[in-house]
Amino acid sequence: MIGTLDHYGFLKEINIPLSLSAFVGTTLSLLLAFRTSQSYERWWEARVVWGAIVNDSRTLIRQVKQFLPAKPDSDAHVESFADRQIIWCFTLSESSRRVPFSKKVNDYFQNNGINSDKRPNSLLNKHADELALISTQYDLDANKQVQIDATVTLPFFEPV
Repeated sequence: MIGTLDHYGFLKEINIPLSLSAFVGTTLSLLLAFRTSQSYERWWEARVVWGAIVNDSRTLIRQVKQFLPAKPDSDAHVESFADRQIIWCFTLSESSRRVPFSKKVNDYFQNNGINSDKRPNSLLNKHADELALISTQYDLDANKQVQIDATVTLPFFEPV
């Protein structure tokens, strides 16, 4: 393209001051730098939030394991919490991106009879329901219940 423009020469008569091209170049570079910086900040914020969700998920399962007595049926509750928390992470990710839910998520909801438009919240409600059941079944004290409940709701109330 440059060769064609040079060959026909109709642009040879036009003189563009060097200061104009320097100004346009500088302005363009500042705009691109600002957009890149802004994109990176958004990416970093999302990474921090997702890291907190992963850490709080680990903390939740650790608390459930530690607070329940060592009985054979308590392992089923721990596994139920862990499976639901894994599906919650997938559901939150997919609903945040506004993409169709994966087969894994749809199968979990279908197998557990959960029908809701607000899928991540419905899983948190299931956590609360099972926590209430565990509290009465294993006679958990109020402090342990509050700790688990705080862990379940923590990612939504942390300042970012």
